[in-house]
Amino acid sequence: MTTLARSCGWCGSACLDPMISHCASCGGPLPLPRAQEGALIELGPPPPPAPRALPAAFRREVLVFKNVYVIIGGLFVFVFFWTVLFALIGAPLLYLGWTRGQKRLLALSNGATVQGRITDVDRDTSVRINGRSPWRISFEYPSPGGRAEGWVYAWKRPELQPDDPTWVVFLPEDPSSACLWPPVR
Repeated sequence: MTTLARSCGWCGSACLDPMISHCASCGGPLPLPRAQEGALIELGPPPPPAPRALPAAFRREVLVFKNVYVIIGGLFVFVFFWTVLFALIGAPLLYLGWTRGQKRLLALSNGATVQGRITDVDRDTSVRINGRSPWRISFEYPSPGGRAEGWVYAWKRPELQPDDPTWVVFLPEDPSSACLWPPVR
């Protein structure tokens, strides 16, 4: 039985020890290790009941430091405040990035929990940042209105494969606001 490295979705640290269930760096829950290459991953324990505590560093990353819209909008508004045109472009970007980040955090902390399934894991070559393309992880899950689909980006090669079971947290009032649990980076 081979053990593959797992990556913490909260802080990005790698974990090689299959017996550890929480990240040594931030304390976030880790996904279960894959038993062997090609096998389906086991579904880990469900997320804790809402409201769930999220690591502070993860919250900052989602809202600011890894939020492209907030970074660009903030630069346009605060650095180029003396030019009205840049401020008018930056303000909507800043608002869009902030509200998307808030929805993601709200789904992770207060969302309903359901069991979903990974449908696809592939590079999204339509997006390039610093010469790199992210991995797009598509998933499906049951929602109050029937089957719903969602996707997330990950910059590191995810351990997830199509047909792997996964936990999904989503806002019942807005099923399109869904995230994987634990999150991927």
